Amino acid sequence: MLPTDREMLLEVGWGLGLIFAVIGVWDLVMALYMPAETCSTPCSTRFEILFIHLFIWSGIAIAILYANCEWAEQLRVKRACGWYYRKLRAQWHASWRYLLLVISIMNYLFS
Repeated sequence: MLPTDREMLLEVGWGLGLIFAVIGVWDLVMALYMPAETCSTPCSTRFEILFIHLFIWSGIAIAILYANCEWAEQLRVKRACGWYYRKLRAQWHASWRYLLLVISIMNYLFS
C-alpha cells in the first residue's frame, strides 16, 4: 500500500530534522579539528563557539522532529513517533532550561 500525502510530508519533515542533526555534528567535528593557525578567535572563545554551534544545530533538529511528532499526533499517524516522542515531549521544557544553564556556565568559565 502506498503512503498517503500526509505520511509522505511527515517523512520529509523527519528527514529535514535528521539532516540538521547531521549538519550540526559535521559542523562540530570540523570546528574541533580546525588547525589552530586558521582560528581567528582566541582558544577560550573558540570552545564557547563550539558549544553554541552544537546547541543551535541540535536545537533546530530537535525542534523539527518535535514539531513533526506534534503534527503526526494531530493527523493520527500513530506509527510515526512512539517512545522517542513521549520522552522528548516529557523533557522538552526541561531541556531548554538545561541549555540556558550550560550556556551561562560556559560564558562564566570563558569570560
